[in-house]
Amino acid sequence: MANEAHKIKLLVLWDILCKNTDENHALNTDEISELLALRGLNVSRKILVQDIATLCDNGYEVLSYKKKYHYYYVVNRSLETAEVVMLADVINASKLPVAQKKALAQRLAETLCTHQAESISKHIISLDKGRRGNSSFIYNVDAIERAINENKQISFLYFNYDEKHKKVYRKNGNRYTVSPAFMVWNKDNYYLLCFSKGHDDIVTYRLDKMESVKVEELERESHPEYELFNTEEYRKQVFSMFGGESQNITLLFTANILSDMFDRFGDDIRIKKADEETYSVDVTVQISKTFFAWIVGTQGKVKIKSPRKVIDEFILMPFNNCRVYDPCCGSGGMFVQSVKFLQAHCGNRGGISVFGQESNADTWKMAKMNMAIRGIDADLGPYNRDTFFDDLHPTLKADFIMANPPFNLSNWGQDKLKDDKRWKYGTPPAGNANFAWIQHMIYHLAPRGKIGLVLANGALSSQSSGEGEIRKNIIEDDLIEGIVALPTQLFYSVTIPVTLWFITKGKKQPGKTVFIDARKMGHMVDRKHRDFSEEDINKIADTFAAFQNGTLEDVKGFCAVKTTADIAAQDYILTPGRYVGIEEQEDDGEPFEEKMTRLTSELSEMFKKSHELEDEIRKKLGAIGYEI
Repeated sequence: MANEAHKIKLLVLWDILCKNTDENHALNTDEISELLALRGLNVSRKILVQDIATLCDNGYEVLSYKKKYHYYYVVNRSLETAEVVMLADVINASKLPVAQKKALAQRLAETLCTHQAESISKHIISLDKGRRGNSSFIYNVDAIERAINENKQISFLYFNYDEKHKKVYRKNGNRYTVSPAFMVWNKDNYYLLCFSKGHDDIVTYRLDKMESVKVEELERESHPEYELFNTEEYRKQVFSMFGGESQNITLLFTANILSDMFDRFGDDIRIKKADEETYSVDVTVQISKTFFAWIVGTQGKVKIKSPRKVIDEFILMPFNNCRVYDPCCGSGGMFVQSVKFLQAHCGNRGGISVFGQESNADTWKMAKMNMAIRGIDADLGPYNRDTFFDDLHPTLKADFIMANPPFNLSNWGQDKLKDDKRWKYGTPPAGNANFAWIQHMIYHLAPRGKIGLVLANGALSSQSSGEGEIRKNIIEDDLIEGIVALPTQLFYSVTIPVTLWFITKGKKQPGKTVFIDARKMGHMVDRKHRDFSEEDINKIADTFAAFQNGTLEDVKGFCAVKTTADIAAQDYILTPGRYVGIEEQEDDGEPFEEKMTRLTSELSEMFKKSHELEDEIRKKLGAIGYEI
């Protein structure tokens, strides 16, 4: 088993080196270790160097050169799939005899590794110039190739289709001028990848929707992504939806993404009007992570309407094969709720790996028992230990961290941990462990991981003992995704109001934070305890989702989206009330002067009645011998 595991690790290492390095782009050991960690493999620098040596000993060509650390790159590699597809098209379009075409195609396929060759045999569709509706298609290809070879810009007209499949020219029929970079094959279409003024990233156009392509005299503009671009990886990210089970689904989408729907699913799809702003379409899609990633990338412009099975799979996508961590897990309540969430959404309870730690021996035993009773396979360490002094999961990089740490914990041992590597944003004060917990969690967060923690309100605004500076540094590192102020009496053990912090690496809305004031939400279930209804929870969740999709509008007194600059202007204080403002009150239509006259009159009557009651009470007490 160990040998097999080592082989798998070596293959993963080789795959990372092939995809990310060449003679001009080497990676050092730290960078390779980070990429391995994203694949779930934590390897020390010493072991990594040994593994690379093992690859070389077994015929895998990896070279290294020294700078500050060892840098490694792959010397020789097979052709990329996209390159083979382009070459296959050239062969099939040639006037060679059929037998010779097949022989050349076979030799071309042999340049790939076995799994690539199999993929090519299934998915290659050669460039058939005769079946294109756009007669200028072949001219477009030739003109673009010439422009790329001569380092020139091109100009062209570009059209889309409306819902009735009629041509609609973009830019009111004016020409586009771009710097062509690559042509990429996908399914039945070729796409031009180019750079254009006003766009930082690569812009994509479908070749059969381009007309009147002209090579300009203007030199092609330089761009740093020219040298770094990998056509195969780009095609996987942007176009591919392969690798999953084919299913019939219904999608809802907005009008501004209509063109993309035609590009992805063909010009013959039947589009229906769902409402004033939304269309629906029935399509067959191979359900995969790539497809779900595309849905997320549309930022709410495309939604899955049915079937329920695919919707649930989409909801649960981030939670499959992920690591959940609680550094102060208590009896394991966070893990129980995580599993319940998966089950409620038809998920597999085994889709998460659970890691935790607890300092109290009795509570740790209770957590172990709690996990065993519910059939949750959890790694809570071999014994109970203090998280700060004896981290039982030192190499863990968790996808999700959920915790309710001890509020305002004093005497937590700061004097013995002053130079700890976890204090990236500043040494936490000795009298309060709030920011020690936060930094410990950030340290254990995966590159695109998320933290959700409950914290005392004081952490939002405290400036004492360096806490304000630590909070500032975390904010400036763009980690705070959301702050939710909660009402009092929401927890049985804590009656004071608390706050939910959401900390994220790789935020969907960089440079922005959503503030939600939920202090007026919930209902009292008894005199001591408040609870959230399902509607309350959904309201907060939907607000957060709208923020991530970039569609959230501020609601006075409830939610607001603010930039890092906005927060800096408030001295990096995170109290939601500062940002959401006061809820607007409905005007009752009564003029102010009239209202004040009425209210003062009512108050005067109340005072008069109060005096009468005082006199009555004095008389009653005097009658029984008590004078006031």
